[in-house]
Amino acid sequence: MCGTGESFEADLLIGADGVDSVVRAHLYPHEGPAIGNGITMWRGLSRGLAYRDGRTMLVIGCNSTEKAVVYPITAPDPAGLCTINWVVESHTPGGEVPEVISPAVVTKLLAGWNHAEIDLRRMIEDCEEITTFPMIDRNPLPSWTRGRTVLIGDAAHPMYPTGSNGASQAVIDARVLAYYLAILPVDEALWAFDALRRPETSGLLAAHRRLEPDQLLYRVETLAPEGFEDIASVLSRAELDDIAATGRRVTGLSVQEINTMRSWSVSVG
Repeated sequence: MCGTGESFEADLLIGADGVDSVVRAHLYPHEGPAIGNGITMWRGLSRGLAYRDGRTMLVIGCNSTEKAVVYPITAPDPAGLCTINWVVESHTPGGEVPEVISPAVVTKLLAGWNHAEIDLRRMIEDCEEITTFPMIDRNPLPSWTRGRTVLIGDAAHPMYPTGSNGASQAVIDARVLAYYLAILPVDEALWAFDALRRPETSGLLAAHRRLEPDQLLYRVETLAPEGFEDIASVLSRAELDDIAATGRRVTGLSVQEINTMRSWSVSVG
């Protein structure tokens, strides 16, 4: 059914319509709303001076109350300015978000913060539009398919953005589904897709609910509440290497694993 009310027949319906998927609601009408964990994310784009190598992501103030993630999304211009994406996370009582979102609402969360390389407070104050997102997901489903209907992406497996996996997992879904549809009859293809991808993403969802990528960062706060000059005085080399490997471990996408995976491309002819 399209927006004009016109109906038509198709061999397959792919529900790729996000966390509040209408297709998913038809398959599971009693599921209810998405599940929040009490964290709200404020997001914006601002112009700022490039820092470090111009491609570095900064995670600032990673603690049990507030956190900021900052990274450039454009190359520096001749004046050294680039567009910087920033996200400020905060635990909000009852998941409540102020009705009026202004820079002051966000900068208030950064009281006492200071970073030598970026002026996050100024970037937020200069931001033209600030948006808010509750950190939400949904429980794993017993199946993504029913008849000739299948769910992919956030419609199938919405998860917290702590591991930045939403878009990448949706792309993998699309590649795997396209592969099976190219080599198998439709019904078999949907079964094969569900059997492979649903268990994989269920494991990812659980890891993101544990906020796994941030666990060692929380430990640093506990071990060095007053800060530090050299991270090596707080964590061992093995622990530092583990931080770098956490994301790859959670997703199962280490460089070695990626290089040895089979291709999801289909030969034509």
